[in-house]
Amino acid sequence: MLRFLTTMRLGVTQPSALHIRLNSYARQHPLYKALKDLGRLYRIIFCASR
Repeated sequence: MLRFLTTMRLGVTQPSALHIRLNSYARQHPLYKALKDLGRLYRIIFCASR
């Protein structure tokens, strides 16, 4: 996950490339699961801060 974020920050990779790549993975892939859990955490924090 850090590798994808670093390449996006450096401008080497577009976020759409990450989206395409994640859609080609199985739902059991560790990166897919990690990003899904991260999204849940952001939602919990955002909703709790309201």
